Amino acid sequence: MKWKEFFIGLTVSLVTMFLLLAVFEFTSSLIFGSTIQYAYGGQTLWLMEPSQEGFTLPGKPLASINPQGFRGEPFTEGKSGKKRIAFLGDSYAMGYGVGDNETIPLLLQQYLNAGGKNAEVLNFGVPGYGHQQMGQLYEEIAASYSPDTVILITSEFNLLRQPPQANSQNILQRFLRFILRRSTFAALMKPKFENFRWLIFGSSEQPTSEDYQQLWEKDKMHFDEILTTARKNNQSLIIIPYIEKEQEKEFLQWFQEWAKGKSNVIILSGIFDAMKSYQEKKPNALLQIPGDGHPTAVANNITASLVGELMLKNKLLG
Repeated sequence: MKWKEFFIGLTVSLVTMFLLLAVFEFTSSLIFGSTIQYAYGGQTLWLMEPSQEGFTLPGKPLASINPQGFRGEPFTEGKSGKKRIAFLGDSYAMGYGVGDNETIPLLLQQYLNAGGKNAEVLNFGVPGYGHQQMGQLYEEIAASYSPDTVILITSEFNLLRQPPQANSQNILQRFLRFILRRSTFAALMKPKFENFRWLIFGSSEQPTSEDYQQLWEKDKMHFDEILTTARKNNQSLIIIPYIEKEQEKEFLQWFQEWAKGKSNVIILSGIFDAMKSYQEKKPNALLQIPGDGHPTAVANNITASLVGELMLKNKLLG
């Protein structure tokens, strides 16, 4: 009898919780609209659904996704007569929380064209991507657009985004990612839980410096592969280690050591100092979206200017 009462109580609780979540989801969607939708073609790569408009963060500008499944204007296949740049990365490249005209790729394009270069920057940023996925997307999709230069932006956190493994933990991670990318309410609540991201990526505690070091040793091969393809296609590769904290400077150092003696690759090293200098001059400026941590339009403009200056200085576009 007690077991029967227990299961009845459990069923009622689950049904009630489900109904409450449905109400929260409906209300959130009514207020904020739809989050960006994703297409899952396999375990490794996922892309944004083509030809859609949705938010990346609730209450922030909507993102326009082109027919190719990437942010921005439609891509032109074949030669365009412009200096073409493929911009790889995760949500920092895609432009989480900012408008279509405030992403790093779009601001870089404007910077270069203002400097007299007939350039187009294709935004291949996909939220949630790790280094293996960035390399795979470059090989399978971005390279077919014959870019003159390849740019990749990344952060130390992306070392946690290792290729999926076939185990029960991965099933949980994939389920949580699925919910976050389908649910407006989940997207709304995500910034409220500091440790939620660590659960998604397989740990309840923030990784140590030693953990990151071990993951870097695994991920170096992905950058070797990207650079090999870039050289084969006679392309220059620019890597932007996005450093936001003093303790993340080790991530930049690892890239600098990796790039020593290698041709066709440049490591952009001035992000942290440029942001710090700007903040000192304008203490009230927001460089990170409150409650989220992604770069603001102001920070994106600083990054785009640094990249553009580097490209012009090194005459990468002729």
